[in-house]
Amino acid sequence: MDETVDPSLAELAAETFPAERLRILSRSDYDQLAFGVIELDRQFIVRNYNRPESLSAKRRPEDTIGQPFFDKVAPCADTPEFRGRIEALMQEDPSESEARFDFVFRFPWGRRSVIVRAIGDQQLDTCWVLITPLRARDQDELDR
Repeated sequence: MDETVDPSLAELAAETFPAERLRILSRSDYDQLAFGVIELDRQFIVRNYNRPESLSAKRRPEDTIGQPFFDKVAPCADTPEFRGRIEALMQEDPSESEARFDFVFRFPWGRRSVIVRAIGDQQLDTCWVLITPLRARDQDELDR
């Protein structure tokens, strides 16, 4: 397996990542990104869970892929502010194809404050959840 990092992928930010590129990346490409990526199907089963997200969330991809996201992987995200936005993107005829919001994951080992960019794709029946950790300064503002 080639572990060479593609700088064009490693330097891209979740906020500006071209949504159409998500369709064509390989699993190893996803692992080269500098931000977390979770791909969910219409039933919210995890299809892809990249290395940066695995390291940040302290969960191995092999323990998450194929699992129900809101029941087994991140029950703390089963809230109207997170799940509700993902469900809206996965509707048959969504009013929008993308959502951005701040969220705090509450894990047994601690909190993790992030910026979420969720992108629905009706053709592939999938939703990509791009996750960027908040910087310490941003974290302080979120906690207020």
